[in-house]
Amino acid sequence: MNYNNSSLGATGKRCAIVVIAIGESKIWDLCKKSVLKYCEKYNIELKILSEKNSELLAIDDNELFNMFQKNNIYHLFNKYDRILRLDWDVLITPNCPNIFEIVPEDKIGGVFEDYGTRELERRKRIEIIQNHLGNIDWKNGYLNAGIIVASKQHKEIFRLKEEDINILNKIELTNKEQSYFNYFIRKLGYEVFPLSYKFNHMSLFSESWHGYSNRLDSYFIHYAGEGIFEKKQYLKNKLQQIKMDYKILYTEKLTNYDVDLFENERIFGLLRKKIAIIDILCILKMFLKKDRIPLLQRLNVLRECLVLLKSYILYLFKLI
Repeated sequence: MNYNNSSLGATGKRCAIVVIAIGESKIWDLCKKSVLKYCEKYNIELKILSEKNSELLAIDDNELFNMFQKNNIYHLFNKYDRILRLDWDVLITPNCPNIFEIVPEDKIGGVFEDYGTRELERRKRIEIIQNHLGNIDWKNGYLNAGIIVASKQHKEIFRLKEEDINILNKIELTNKEQSYFNYFIRKLGYEVFPLSYKFNHMSLFSESWHGYSNRLDSYFIHYAGEGIFEKKQYLKNKLQQIKMDYKILYTEKLTNYDVDLFENERIFGLLRKKIAIIDILCILKMFLKKDRIPLLQRLNVLRECLVLLKSYILYLFKLI
């Protein structure tokens, strides 16, 4: 599926954003709105690969086959000079600059993720893949492959080799597609242009080691993995997180209904884990201790108890 502008933007090159979005996805339906705004702003073509394709290489293992669908951008370099390969769970924020004007054409643009709490595990991936595909003296620098800028001259890193796939199919390695992609960048000697975390803001960069950076101040928000930034505070899945962020970014405020919904989801999650139930019992117990606790304090804890019960009841009505 194409969303066609002329795609000849300020760079003078034919540029496209390519998203692999196979099957129905409420997450992509929402993220697509921000991507379309970005494409219109900078005159970039959007190409959506919505069907599985075995044109590059027939892979028997279904999980591996699905994983390497991203590599089907290989043939698109016959049409486009430059491609931003984008995961389907990425929101682009309104103030995002034209990434094609930032990444030099002769370099591959991306964000390294072997930092902080992910450092040791990602470095282990680097070690494992070299143990099986050959040592290339690669020690660090592991790109997240969900947001990658590449040019026609880099297309060979997306070509799959049957002997390599057979090896990958037999080894224990997390995210084989991403590790293979990183491996061939180094093996083929391409230079990486390291982008700021703001061009691929994953939950990794909102952790304590990174100073709890605010994703809403970044350019691309990537809801990789669990995809929840408001840990246990309001949300229980990445779709709710994306809905909330989209409203904040593109409508400037949340409605009272949104706030109530997120709060009710949080309360229900607590109740489901029996945490809130214990809280309610403790509050009631405190209320009954007339001789030890002042009346005003007992009224406050009773109010807190009623708020918990009200939130739970509201959530149940929402389910009906």
